[in-house]
Amino acid sequence: MTKLAKILLIVGIMAGLSFGFIIGHQVQASSIAPGSQTDPLVAKSYLEEELEAKVKGLEAEIAKLTDKVNRLQVLVDDLNKKVGN
Repeated sequence: MTKLAKILLIVGIMAGLSFGFIIGHQVQASSIAPGSQTDPLVAKSYLEEELEAKVKGLEAEIAKLTDKVNRLQVLVDDLNKKVGN
């Protein structure tokens, strides 16, 4: 390989690396930021589905506890009547 060919090869490699570096920064700068409105971290539909399931479970638990409180209140009222309060 002649001296001129080596110099041209080195210049070509440096030009290619420089071009790749510049293009890489342009692509990275124009990409969508994670967590933005265009690229949410979690899809809204997934979040709604998961929350709906949890809310339904909590509502069922609240209904059970409310029923238990009502039954206990009836027992307390009956005991108060027996005691005379």
